[in-house]
Amino acid sequence: MGEPAFLAVDPRKGVWTLRTHPRDGEYQGVLHGKYGEPVPLPAPLPAELDTSVLPLYAPRA
Repeated sequence: MGEPAFLAVDPRKGVWTLRTHPRDGEYQGVLHGKYGEPVPLPAPLPAELDTSVLPLYAPRA
């Protein structure tokens, strides 16, 4: 877990979770959102990620 940020997206539910500030084996910062809401990315990445273009899985029948 040496990464400064970790983004998980769930195309089944259309949600995302951004985890930041790793310390002592855990990420201290956690931010949740839905597809369509931008993900605020930490530097040096671009300012934000547009999630409105991410694909969603079709609902199960």
